[in-house]
Amino acid sequence: MTDHALPAPPAKPAHYELVVVHGKIAYVSGQVSRAADRVIAGHLCENDDIVQAQDAARASVRRCLSVLQHKLGSLDRIEQILAVRGFVSAAPEFKRHPEVMDAASQLLMEVLGDRARHARSTLGVASIPGGGLVEIEMTVAIT
Repeated sequence: MTDHALPAPPAKPAHYELVVVHGKIAYVSGQVSRAADRVIAGHLCENDDIVQAQDAARASVRRCLSVLQHKLGSLDRIEQILAVRGFVSAAPEFKRHPEVMDAASQLLMEVLGDRARHARSTLGVASIPGGGLVEIEMTVAIT
């Protein structure tokens, strides 16, 4: 996975868990588009280029995988990504949310192969914590 190096997991929040495991399901809390020491921030308008937003989606997915790896000990314990929910900071007239989230789905497939095939929802939102451009949460079947 050298082409898809994962960041260090964020510090544990005071009031919730980054990953909750119940039985054979892991629920990953929303991970904002953070790369290195900065949030990939922004708010998309109708005709904006989506390249930065796609980078933000990939950064969010890497953070999801990072917290999963930290909680589970290995990504090999992922049996199947069941659902991915993406939130894109965008104006009401922006309509390309699925294209933004396609970058996240594609990265999951590159890292996990068929285990990454998932259901997905993508929503446009007025804002994301820290000014983030994308936030992603996942539901994962584990072994």
